[in-house]
Amino acid sequence: WEYLDYFAHAYRVAEGDIAARVTEVIGQVSLEVKRDAMIRGLSRGMKQRLGIARAIIHRPKVLLLDEPASGLDPKARLELRNLLRSLRDQGSTILISSHILTELEGFCTSIGIVEKGRMVRSGRIDEVTAAENLARDLRLSWLGDATALLEQKLGGHVHLSNVQLGTGSGTFQFAGSDEELAQLLSDLVASGVRVKTFAEIKQTVEDLYMKLSRHEVM
Repeated sequence: WEYLDYFAHAYRVAEGDIAARVTEVIGQVSLEVKRDAMIRGLSRGMKQRLGIARAIIHRPKVLLLDEPASGLDPKARLELRNLLRSLRDQGSTILISSHILTELEGFCTSIGIVEKGRMVRSGRIDEVTAAENLARDLRLSWLGDATALLEQKLGGHVHLSNVQLGTGSGTFQFAGSDEELAQLLSDLVASGVRVKTFAEIKQTVEDLYMKLSRHEVM
């Protein structure tokens, strides 16, 4: 706690608020049982959480983090992700520089992609996807033997690509609008396909990055 007390003074937190604030942030990062421990005795994940506690001791509006999950084990990464999600929900703006894109899942709302020192894309994930007209991944399953009919209906569709059909299920990419996607489903049902599921596969931050990178190169 002395470490956090020191930085609370350095950040000019009001003297009368420091003790309560130190206790509060120790609780936020789940280090209550280590309150009186020496820093050198903390694990890598605990040190990362302590660093975040130091960064938020003065309630900054914006938090800048560089590779916060680097070197952490899976459990520590999960704890860090939950902490960052909690800070986000409390109103903090968090800017993260990371090449481990999976660590951003679950709380990242916007993305900025830097290519050769230049910001090539930025914005909310859903807005960037829509603006770039990137193909969406969809999963389809059906009852009965409809593979041949589906190959006929999907094979030459102007908005479809990478159609992969198996026994009773398949995937494809769709680059049209929501209205055109709804029309595709309607056409399949009207043609006699007994559709069981027809759903968009959730796109990860890594998926979006890879698609945007290929799009930029092209």
